[in-house]
Amino acid sequence: MSNKAFQQNLDDKKGPQPGGPYLIQMLFKEPVEMPDKEKMTAIMEKHIGSTECFCYDKKIAGFCLLYTSPSPRD
Repeated sequence: MSNKAFQQNLDDKKGPQPGGPYLIQMLFKEPVEMPDKEKMTAIMEKHIGSTECFCYDKKIAGFCLLYTSPSPRD
């Protein structure tokens, strides 16, 4: 592993993109074990609300936010 530091690009001025994907890529200095599916689901729901895990293995997990819009257009 290199000694290169990772830095977030804060120049992006677009802001949230409703209806678009929300990606989380976690970077660690050392390899870590993938948490179990139930633990990840509980943490995701604590922070962003009702979710569904649509894929899970030892390298990747995919979640879908189950959200109903309060918009009057709906």
